[in-house]
Amino acid sequence: MGTQSTILLVIIAIFLIAIIVLMMVLIKFIKNDDIEHKVAPKSAKQATPKKETSIKDLISIASDSKKSKDDLAMVVSQFIEEFKFPQKQNGKAPQEAGIYLNLVLLICSHKNADAKIITVLNAGLKKKNPEYVVEIEEYESQGVENRKNRAR
Repeated sequence: MGTQSTILLVIIAIFLIAIIVLMMVLIKFIKNDDIEHKVAPKSAKQATPKKETSIKDLISIASDSKKSKDDLAMVVSQFIEEFKFPQKQNGKAPQEAGIYLNLVLLICSHKNADAKIITVLNAGLKKKNPEYVVEIEEYESQGVENRKNRAR
């Protein structure tokens, strides 16, 4: 009976080792699956394209009198970085330029616009749109004047 019990012990040992190996593989598979689930939503978010901000979106924000200085600063930053005035035709601003100039007016006449916001707007737009320097100055002045008149 000695050989039979030895064979039985070897079979039991092999069986236990197989169970342990299967458990380790199963644990590793579960951990990898959890990691994939945690990473997948981030990847899905990154794959979704960011909605592009339109000039009308910026006008909507700037025309809201409840918006803060920080909101206006964000509008100015996006306006300067993402938009360029349309090219003048025969030295004249096309009709489409009006929407950009109206945004300048809205920002400068906003009750929460301060000198820093207006200066950044002015400098950034003039640098990016040198052919519109006169118009930018004009709309900025009108906006500042509107804000002063409202304060009185």
